Amino acid sequence: MRITHIPTGISVSSHSLKSVSLNRLRALCHIRSRVYTSTILREDKKILSSKVKELAQSSQSIRTYYMSNSLITDHRTHLTLYGLESMLNGTMLGDLIKAHENAEREKCIKSLLESNE
Repeated sequence: MRITHIPTGISVSSHSLKSVSLNRLRALCHIRSRVYTSTILREDKKILSSKVKELAQSSQSIRTYYMSNSLITDHRTHLTLYGLESMLNGTMLGDLIKAHENAEREKCIKSLLESNE
């Protein structure tokens, strides 16, 4: 029994059993698993390529500290905070982390909306 999945071109044959219907079921199980595996690999490649792009973009400066104005600018979240001393002491660090988490959440939601369209 030979079965071909036309959209992907994956072909599977099964001749190990005496019954044609059992060979067909076995071939269908094999083709299902191969199509699933190829789909997962394709999605993993998309995710990996997007992460590589993010890493290439992140080679730019992440944060800029302006000592004279007591300013911190986060370039990933486009957030500017005043109070450099409190940031370095750790009291404003939570604000920066929350802004980064919100930006990541918005990016995930945007990518989900784009993939559903």
